[in-house]
Amino acid sequence: TCSHEFNNPYQNVSDQDTLNNSDTTNDTTQNKYLRSKLKLIKAGQFVDGDTNKVFITYDFYIDSTEITQAQFESLMGYNPAEFKNPLAPVENITWYQAIIFCNLRSKKEGYDTVYSYTSIDSTQAIDLVCHWEKVGYRLPTEDEWELAARTEQNLEYPTDDGSLDSTKALYGQDFFQGSTDPVGSYPPNPN
Repeated sequence: TCSHEFNNPYQNVSDQDTLNNSDTTNDTTQNKYLRSKLKLIKAGQFVDGDTNKVFITYDFYIDSTEITQAQFESLMGYNPAEFKNPLAPVENITWYQAIIFCNLRSKKEGYDTVYSYTSIDSTQAIDLVCHWEKVGYRLPTEDEWELAARTEQNLEYPTDDGSLDSTKALYGQDFFQGSTDPVGSYPPNPN
């Protein structure tokens, strides 16, 4: 799955906890899946799996759920998911496909494209550059994702209380059910 981030570490972000960043004027079935809530993640710190203390010195926004298959297909024109369900997370994509999606989403919503490249396809990019100073969608760094997932409470797992069982995530025996669950099916973490 992929999660996308709206971020400009050099710009002050508002005190708003969430930012609804979508066009609701044309409410077709497909368009309703494009609505997403971006969550403000405040600068902070956490202890990673190797017991290193990691500091993020800027605020950033991140989607509150994974990107759905409907969102992906509406911009990319195809759905590569093995387990088809428009409300489930898109899976079976490459990092390069996620970058293309980020740029298309930025363009659609009137933001800068954060990634530039000479050419790109699902397996490679030539002259790929991430322009960190631009305001638009990009993939979160590993540390940004981990801060968002662990929260200020430094949770072990990205669930509502940091514990892990099949009521909080697609986990254990349920993981082998042969499908994915719709995004937002489980309680969110406190972030």
